[in-house]
Order: sequence, then C-alpha cells, then structure tokens
Amino acid sequence: MDGCWLPALLSQVDWSRLEKAGLAKSEEATQLLELFRVDPGSTLTKIRVLIEKMITHLFQKHFPGQRANLAGMIQRLNDAGYFPSIIYASLNFIRITGNIAAHDTIVEKEDAEVVLPVFVRFVEFYLDSVLGSA
Repeated sequence: MDGCWLPALLSQVDWSRLEKAGLAKSEEATQLLELFRVDPGSTLTKIRVLIEKMITHLFQKHFPGQRANLAGMIQRLNDAGYFPSIIYASLNFIRITGNIAAHDTIVEKEDAEVVLPVFVRFVEFYLDSVLGSA
C-alpha cells in the first residue's frame, strides 16, 4: 500500500480543537504524514505520544494529582467506565505498537497504515466525548 489515503484520513481530525486544548498542534497532521513516508516506526511512536497527552489530560481531569504510566491511566479510566470496550482495546493497541516501534529497528509502512485509522477513531471519540461539541 502506498498510503495515498492517509491525508484524507488525517484531515478528518479537527486539529484546531486539539490545539485549543493544548494537546496537539495543527501541523502535527503534516508531521505524521512526513514521518510515515520516511520512518513508519517514528510515526507509531509519535501517535503514542499524542495519545498519551490526551489520556493524561483525561486522567488528570478525573483523578487530579494522581500519577500513573500510560497503561495504568488507560486501565483506571476504563475501570471507571470512561471508555467503550472498542476504544479501550484501541488504546492498548496504539500504546503497544508505539512501544514496539520505539524499541524495534524495523517497522513497515503497512504496520503504520493499520494503526493510523485506529488513532483517528480514538481522536474522534476524544473530541466528541471528552472535549464535547464545539
């Protein structure tokens, strides 16, 4: 696959709302596309970092002053009922693939192509369920 559909997929995200919340910058969509072309592993790592920012924001909102690693935050939020089952599974998938990419030497473009739509789905959930309608 050549990833020609990725710009359209990433353009579905309202990056300005993430930027307004201090969670991502609008140009990060372009950065993801550039990374995908040259280093799919870094794309997965970048996606994991973006997810961690959003999860940390949500975690601090519901568990102020408490700390946990990304896996722990996802688990606690899930235990508290904040995620539908498919979103919970998606978050763990993104977290694990980001960890693999950060520590392995070879990640194929096809791997990143699988993760990007899952990332976009989570961001859509986050924008709707956490940040609310604009």
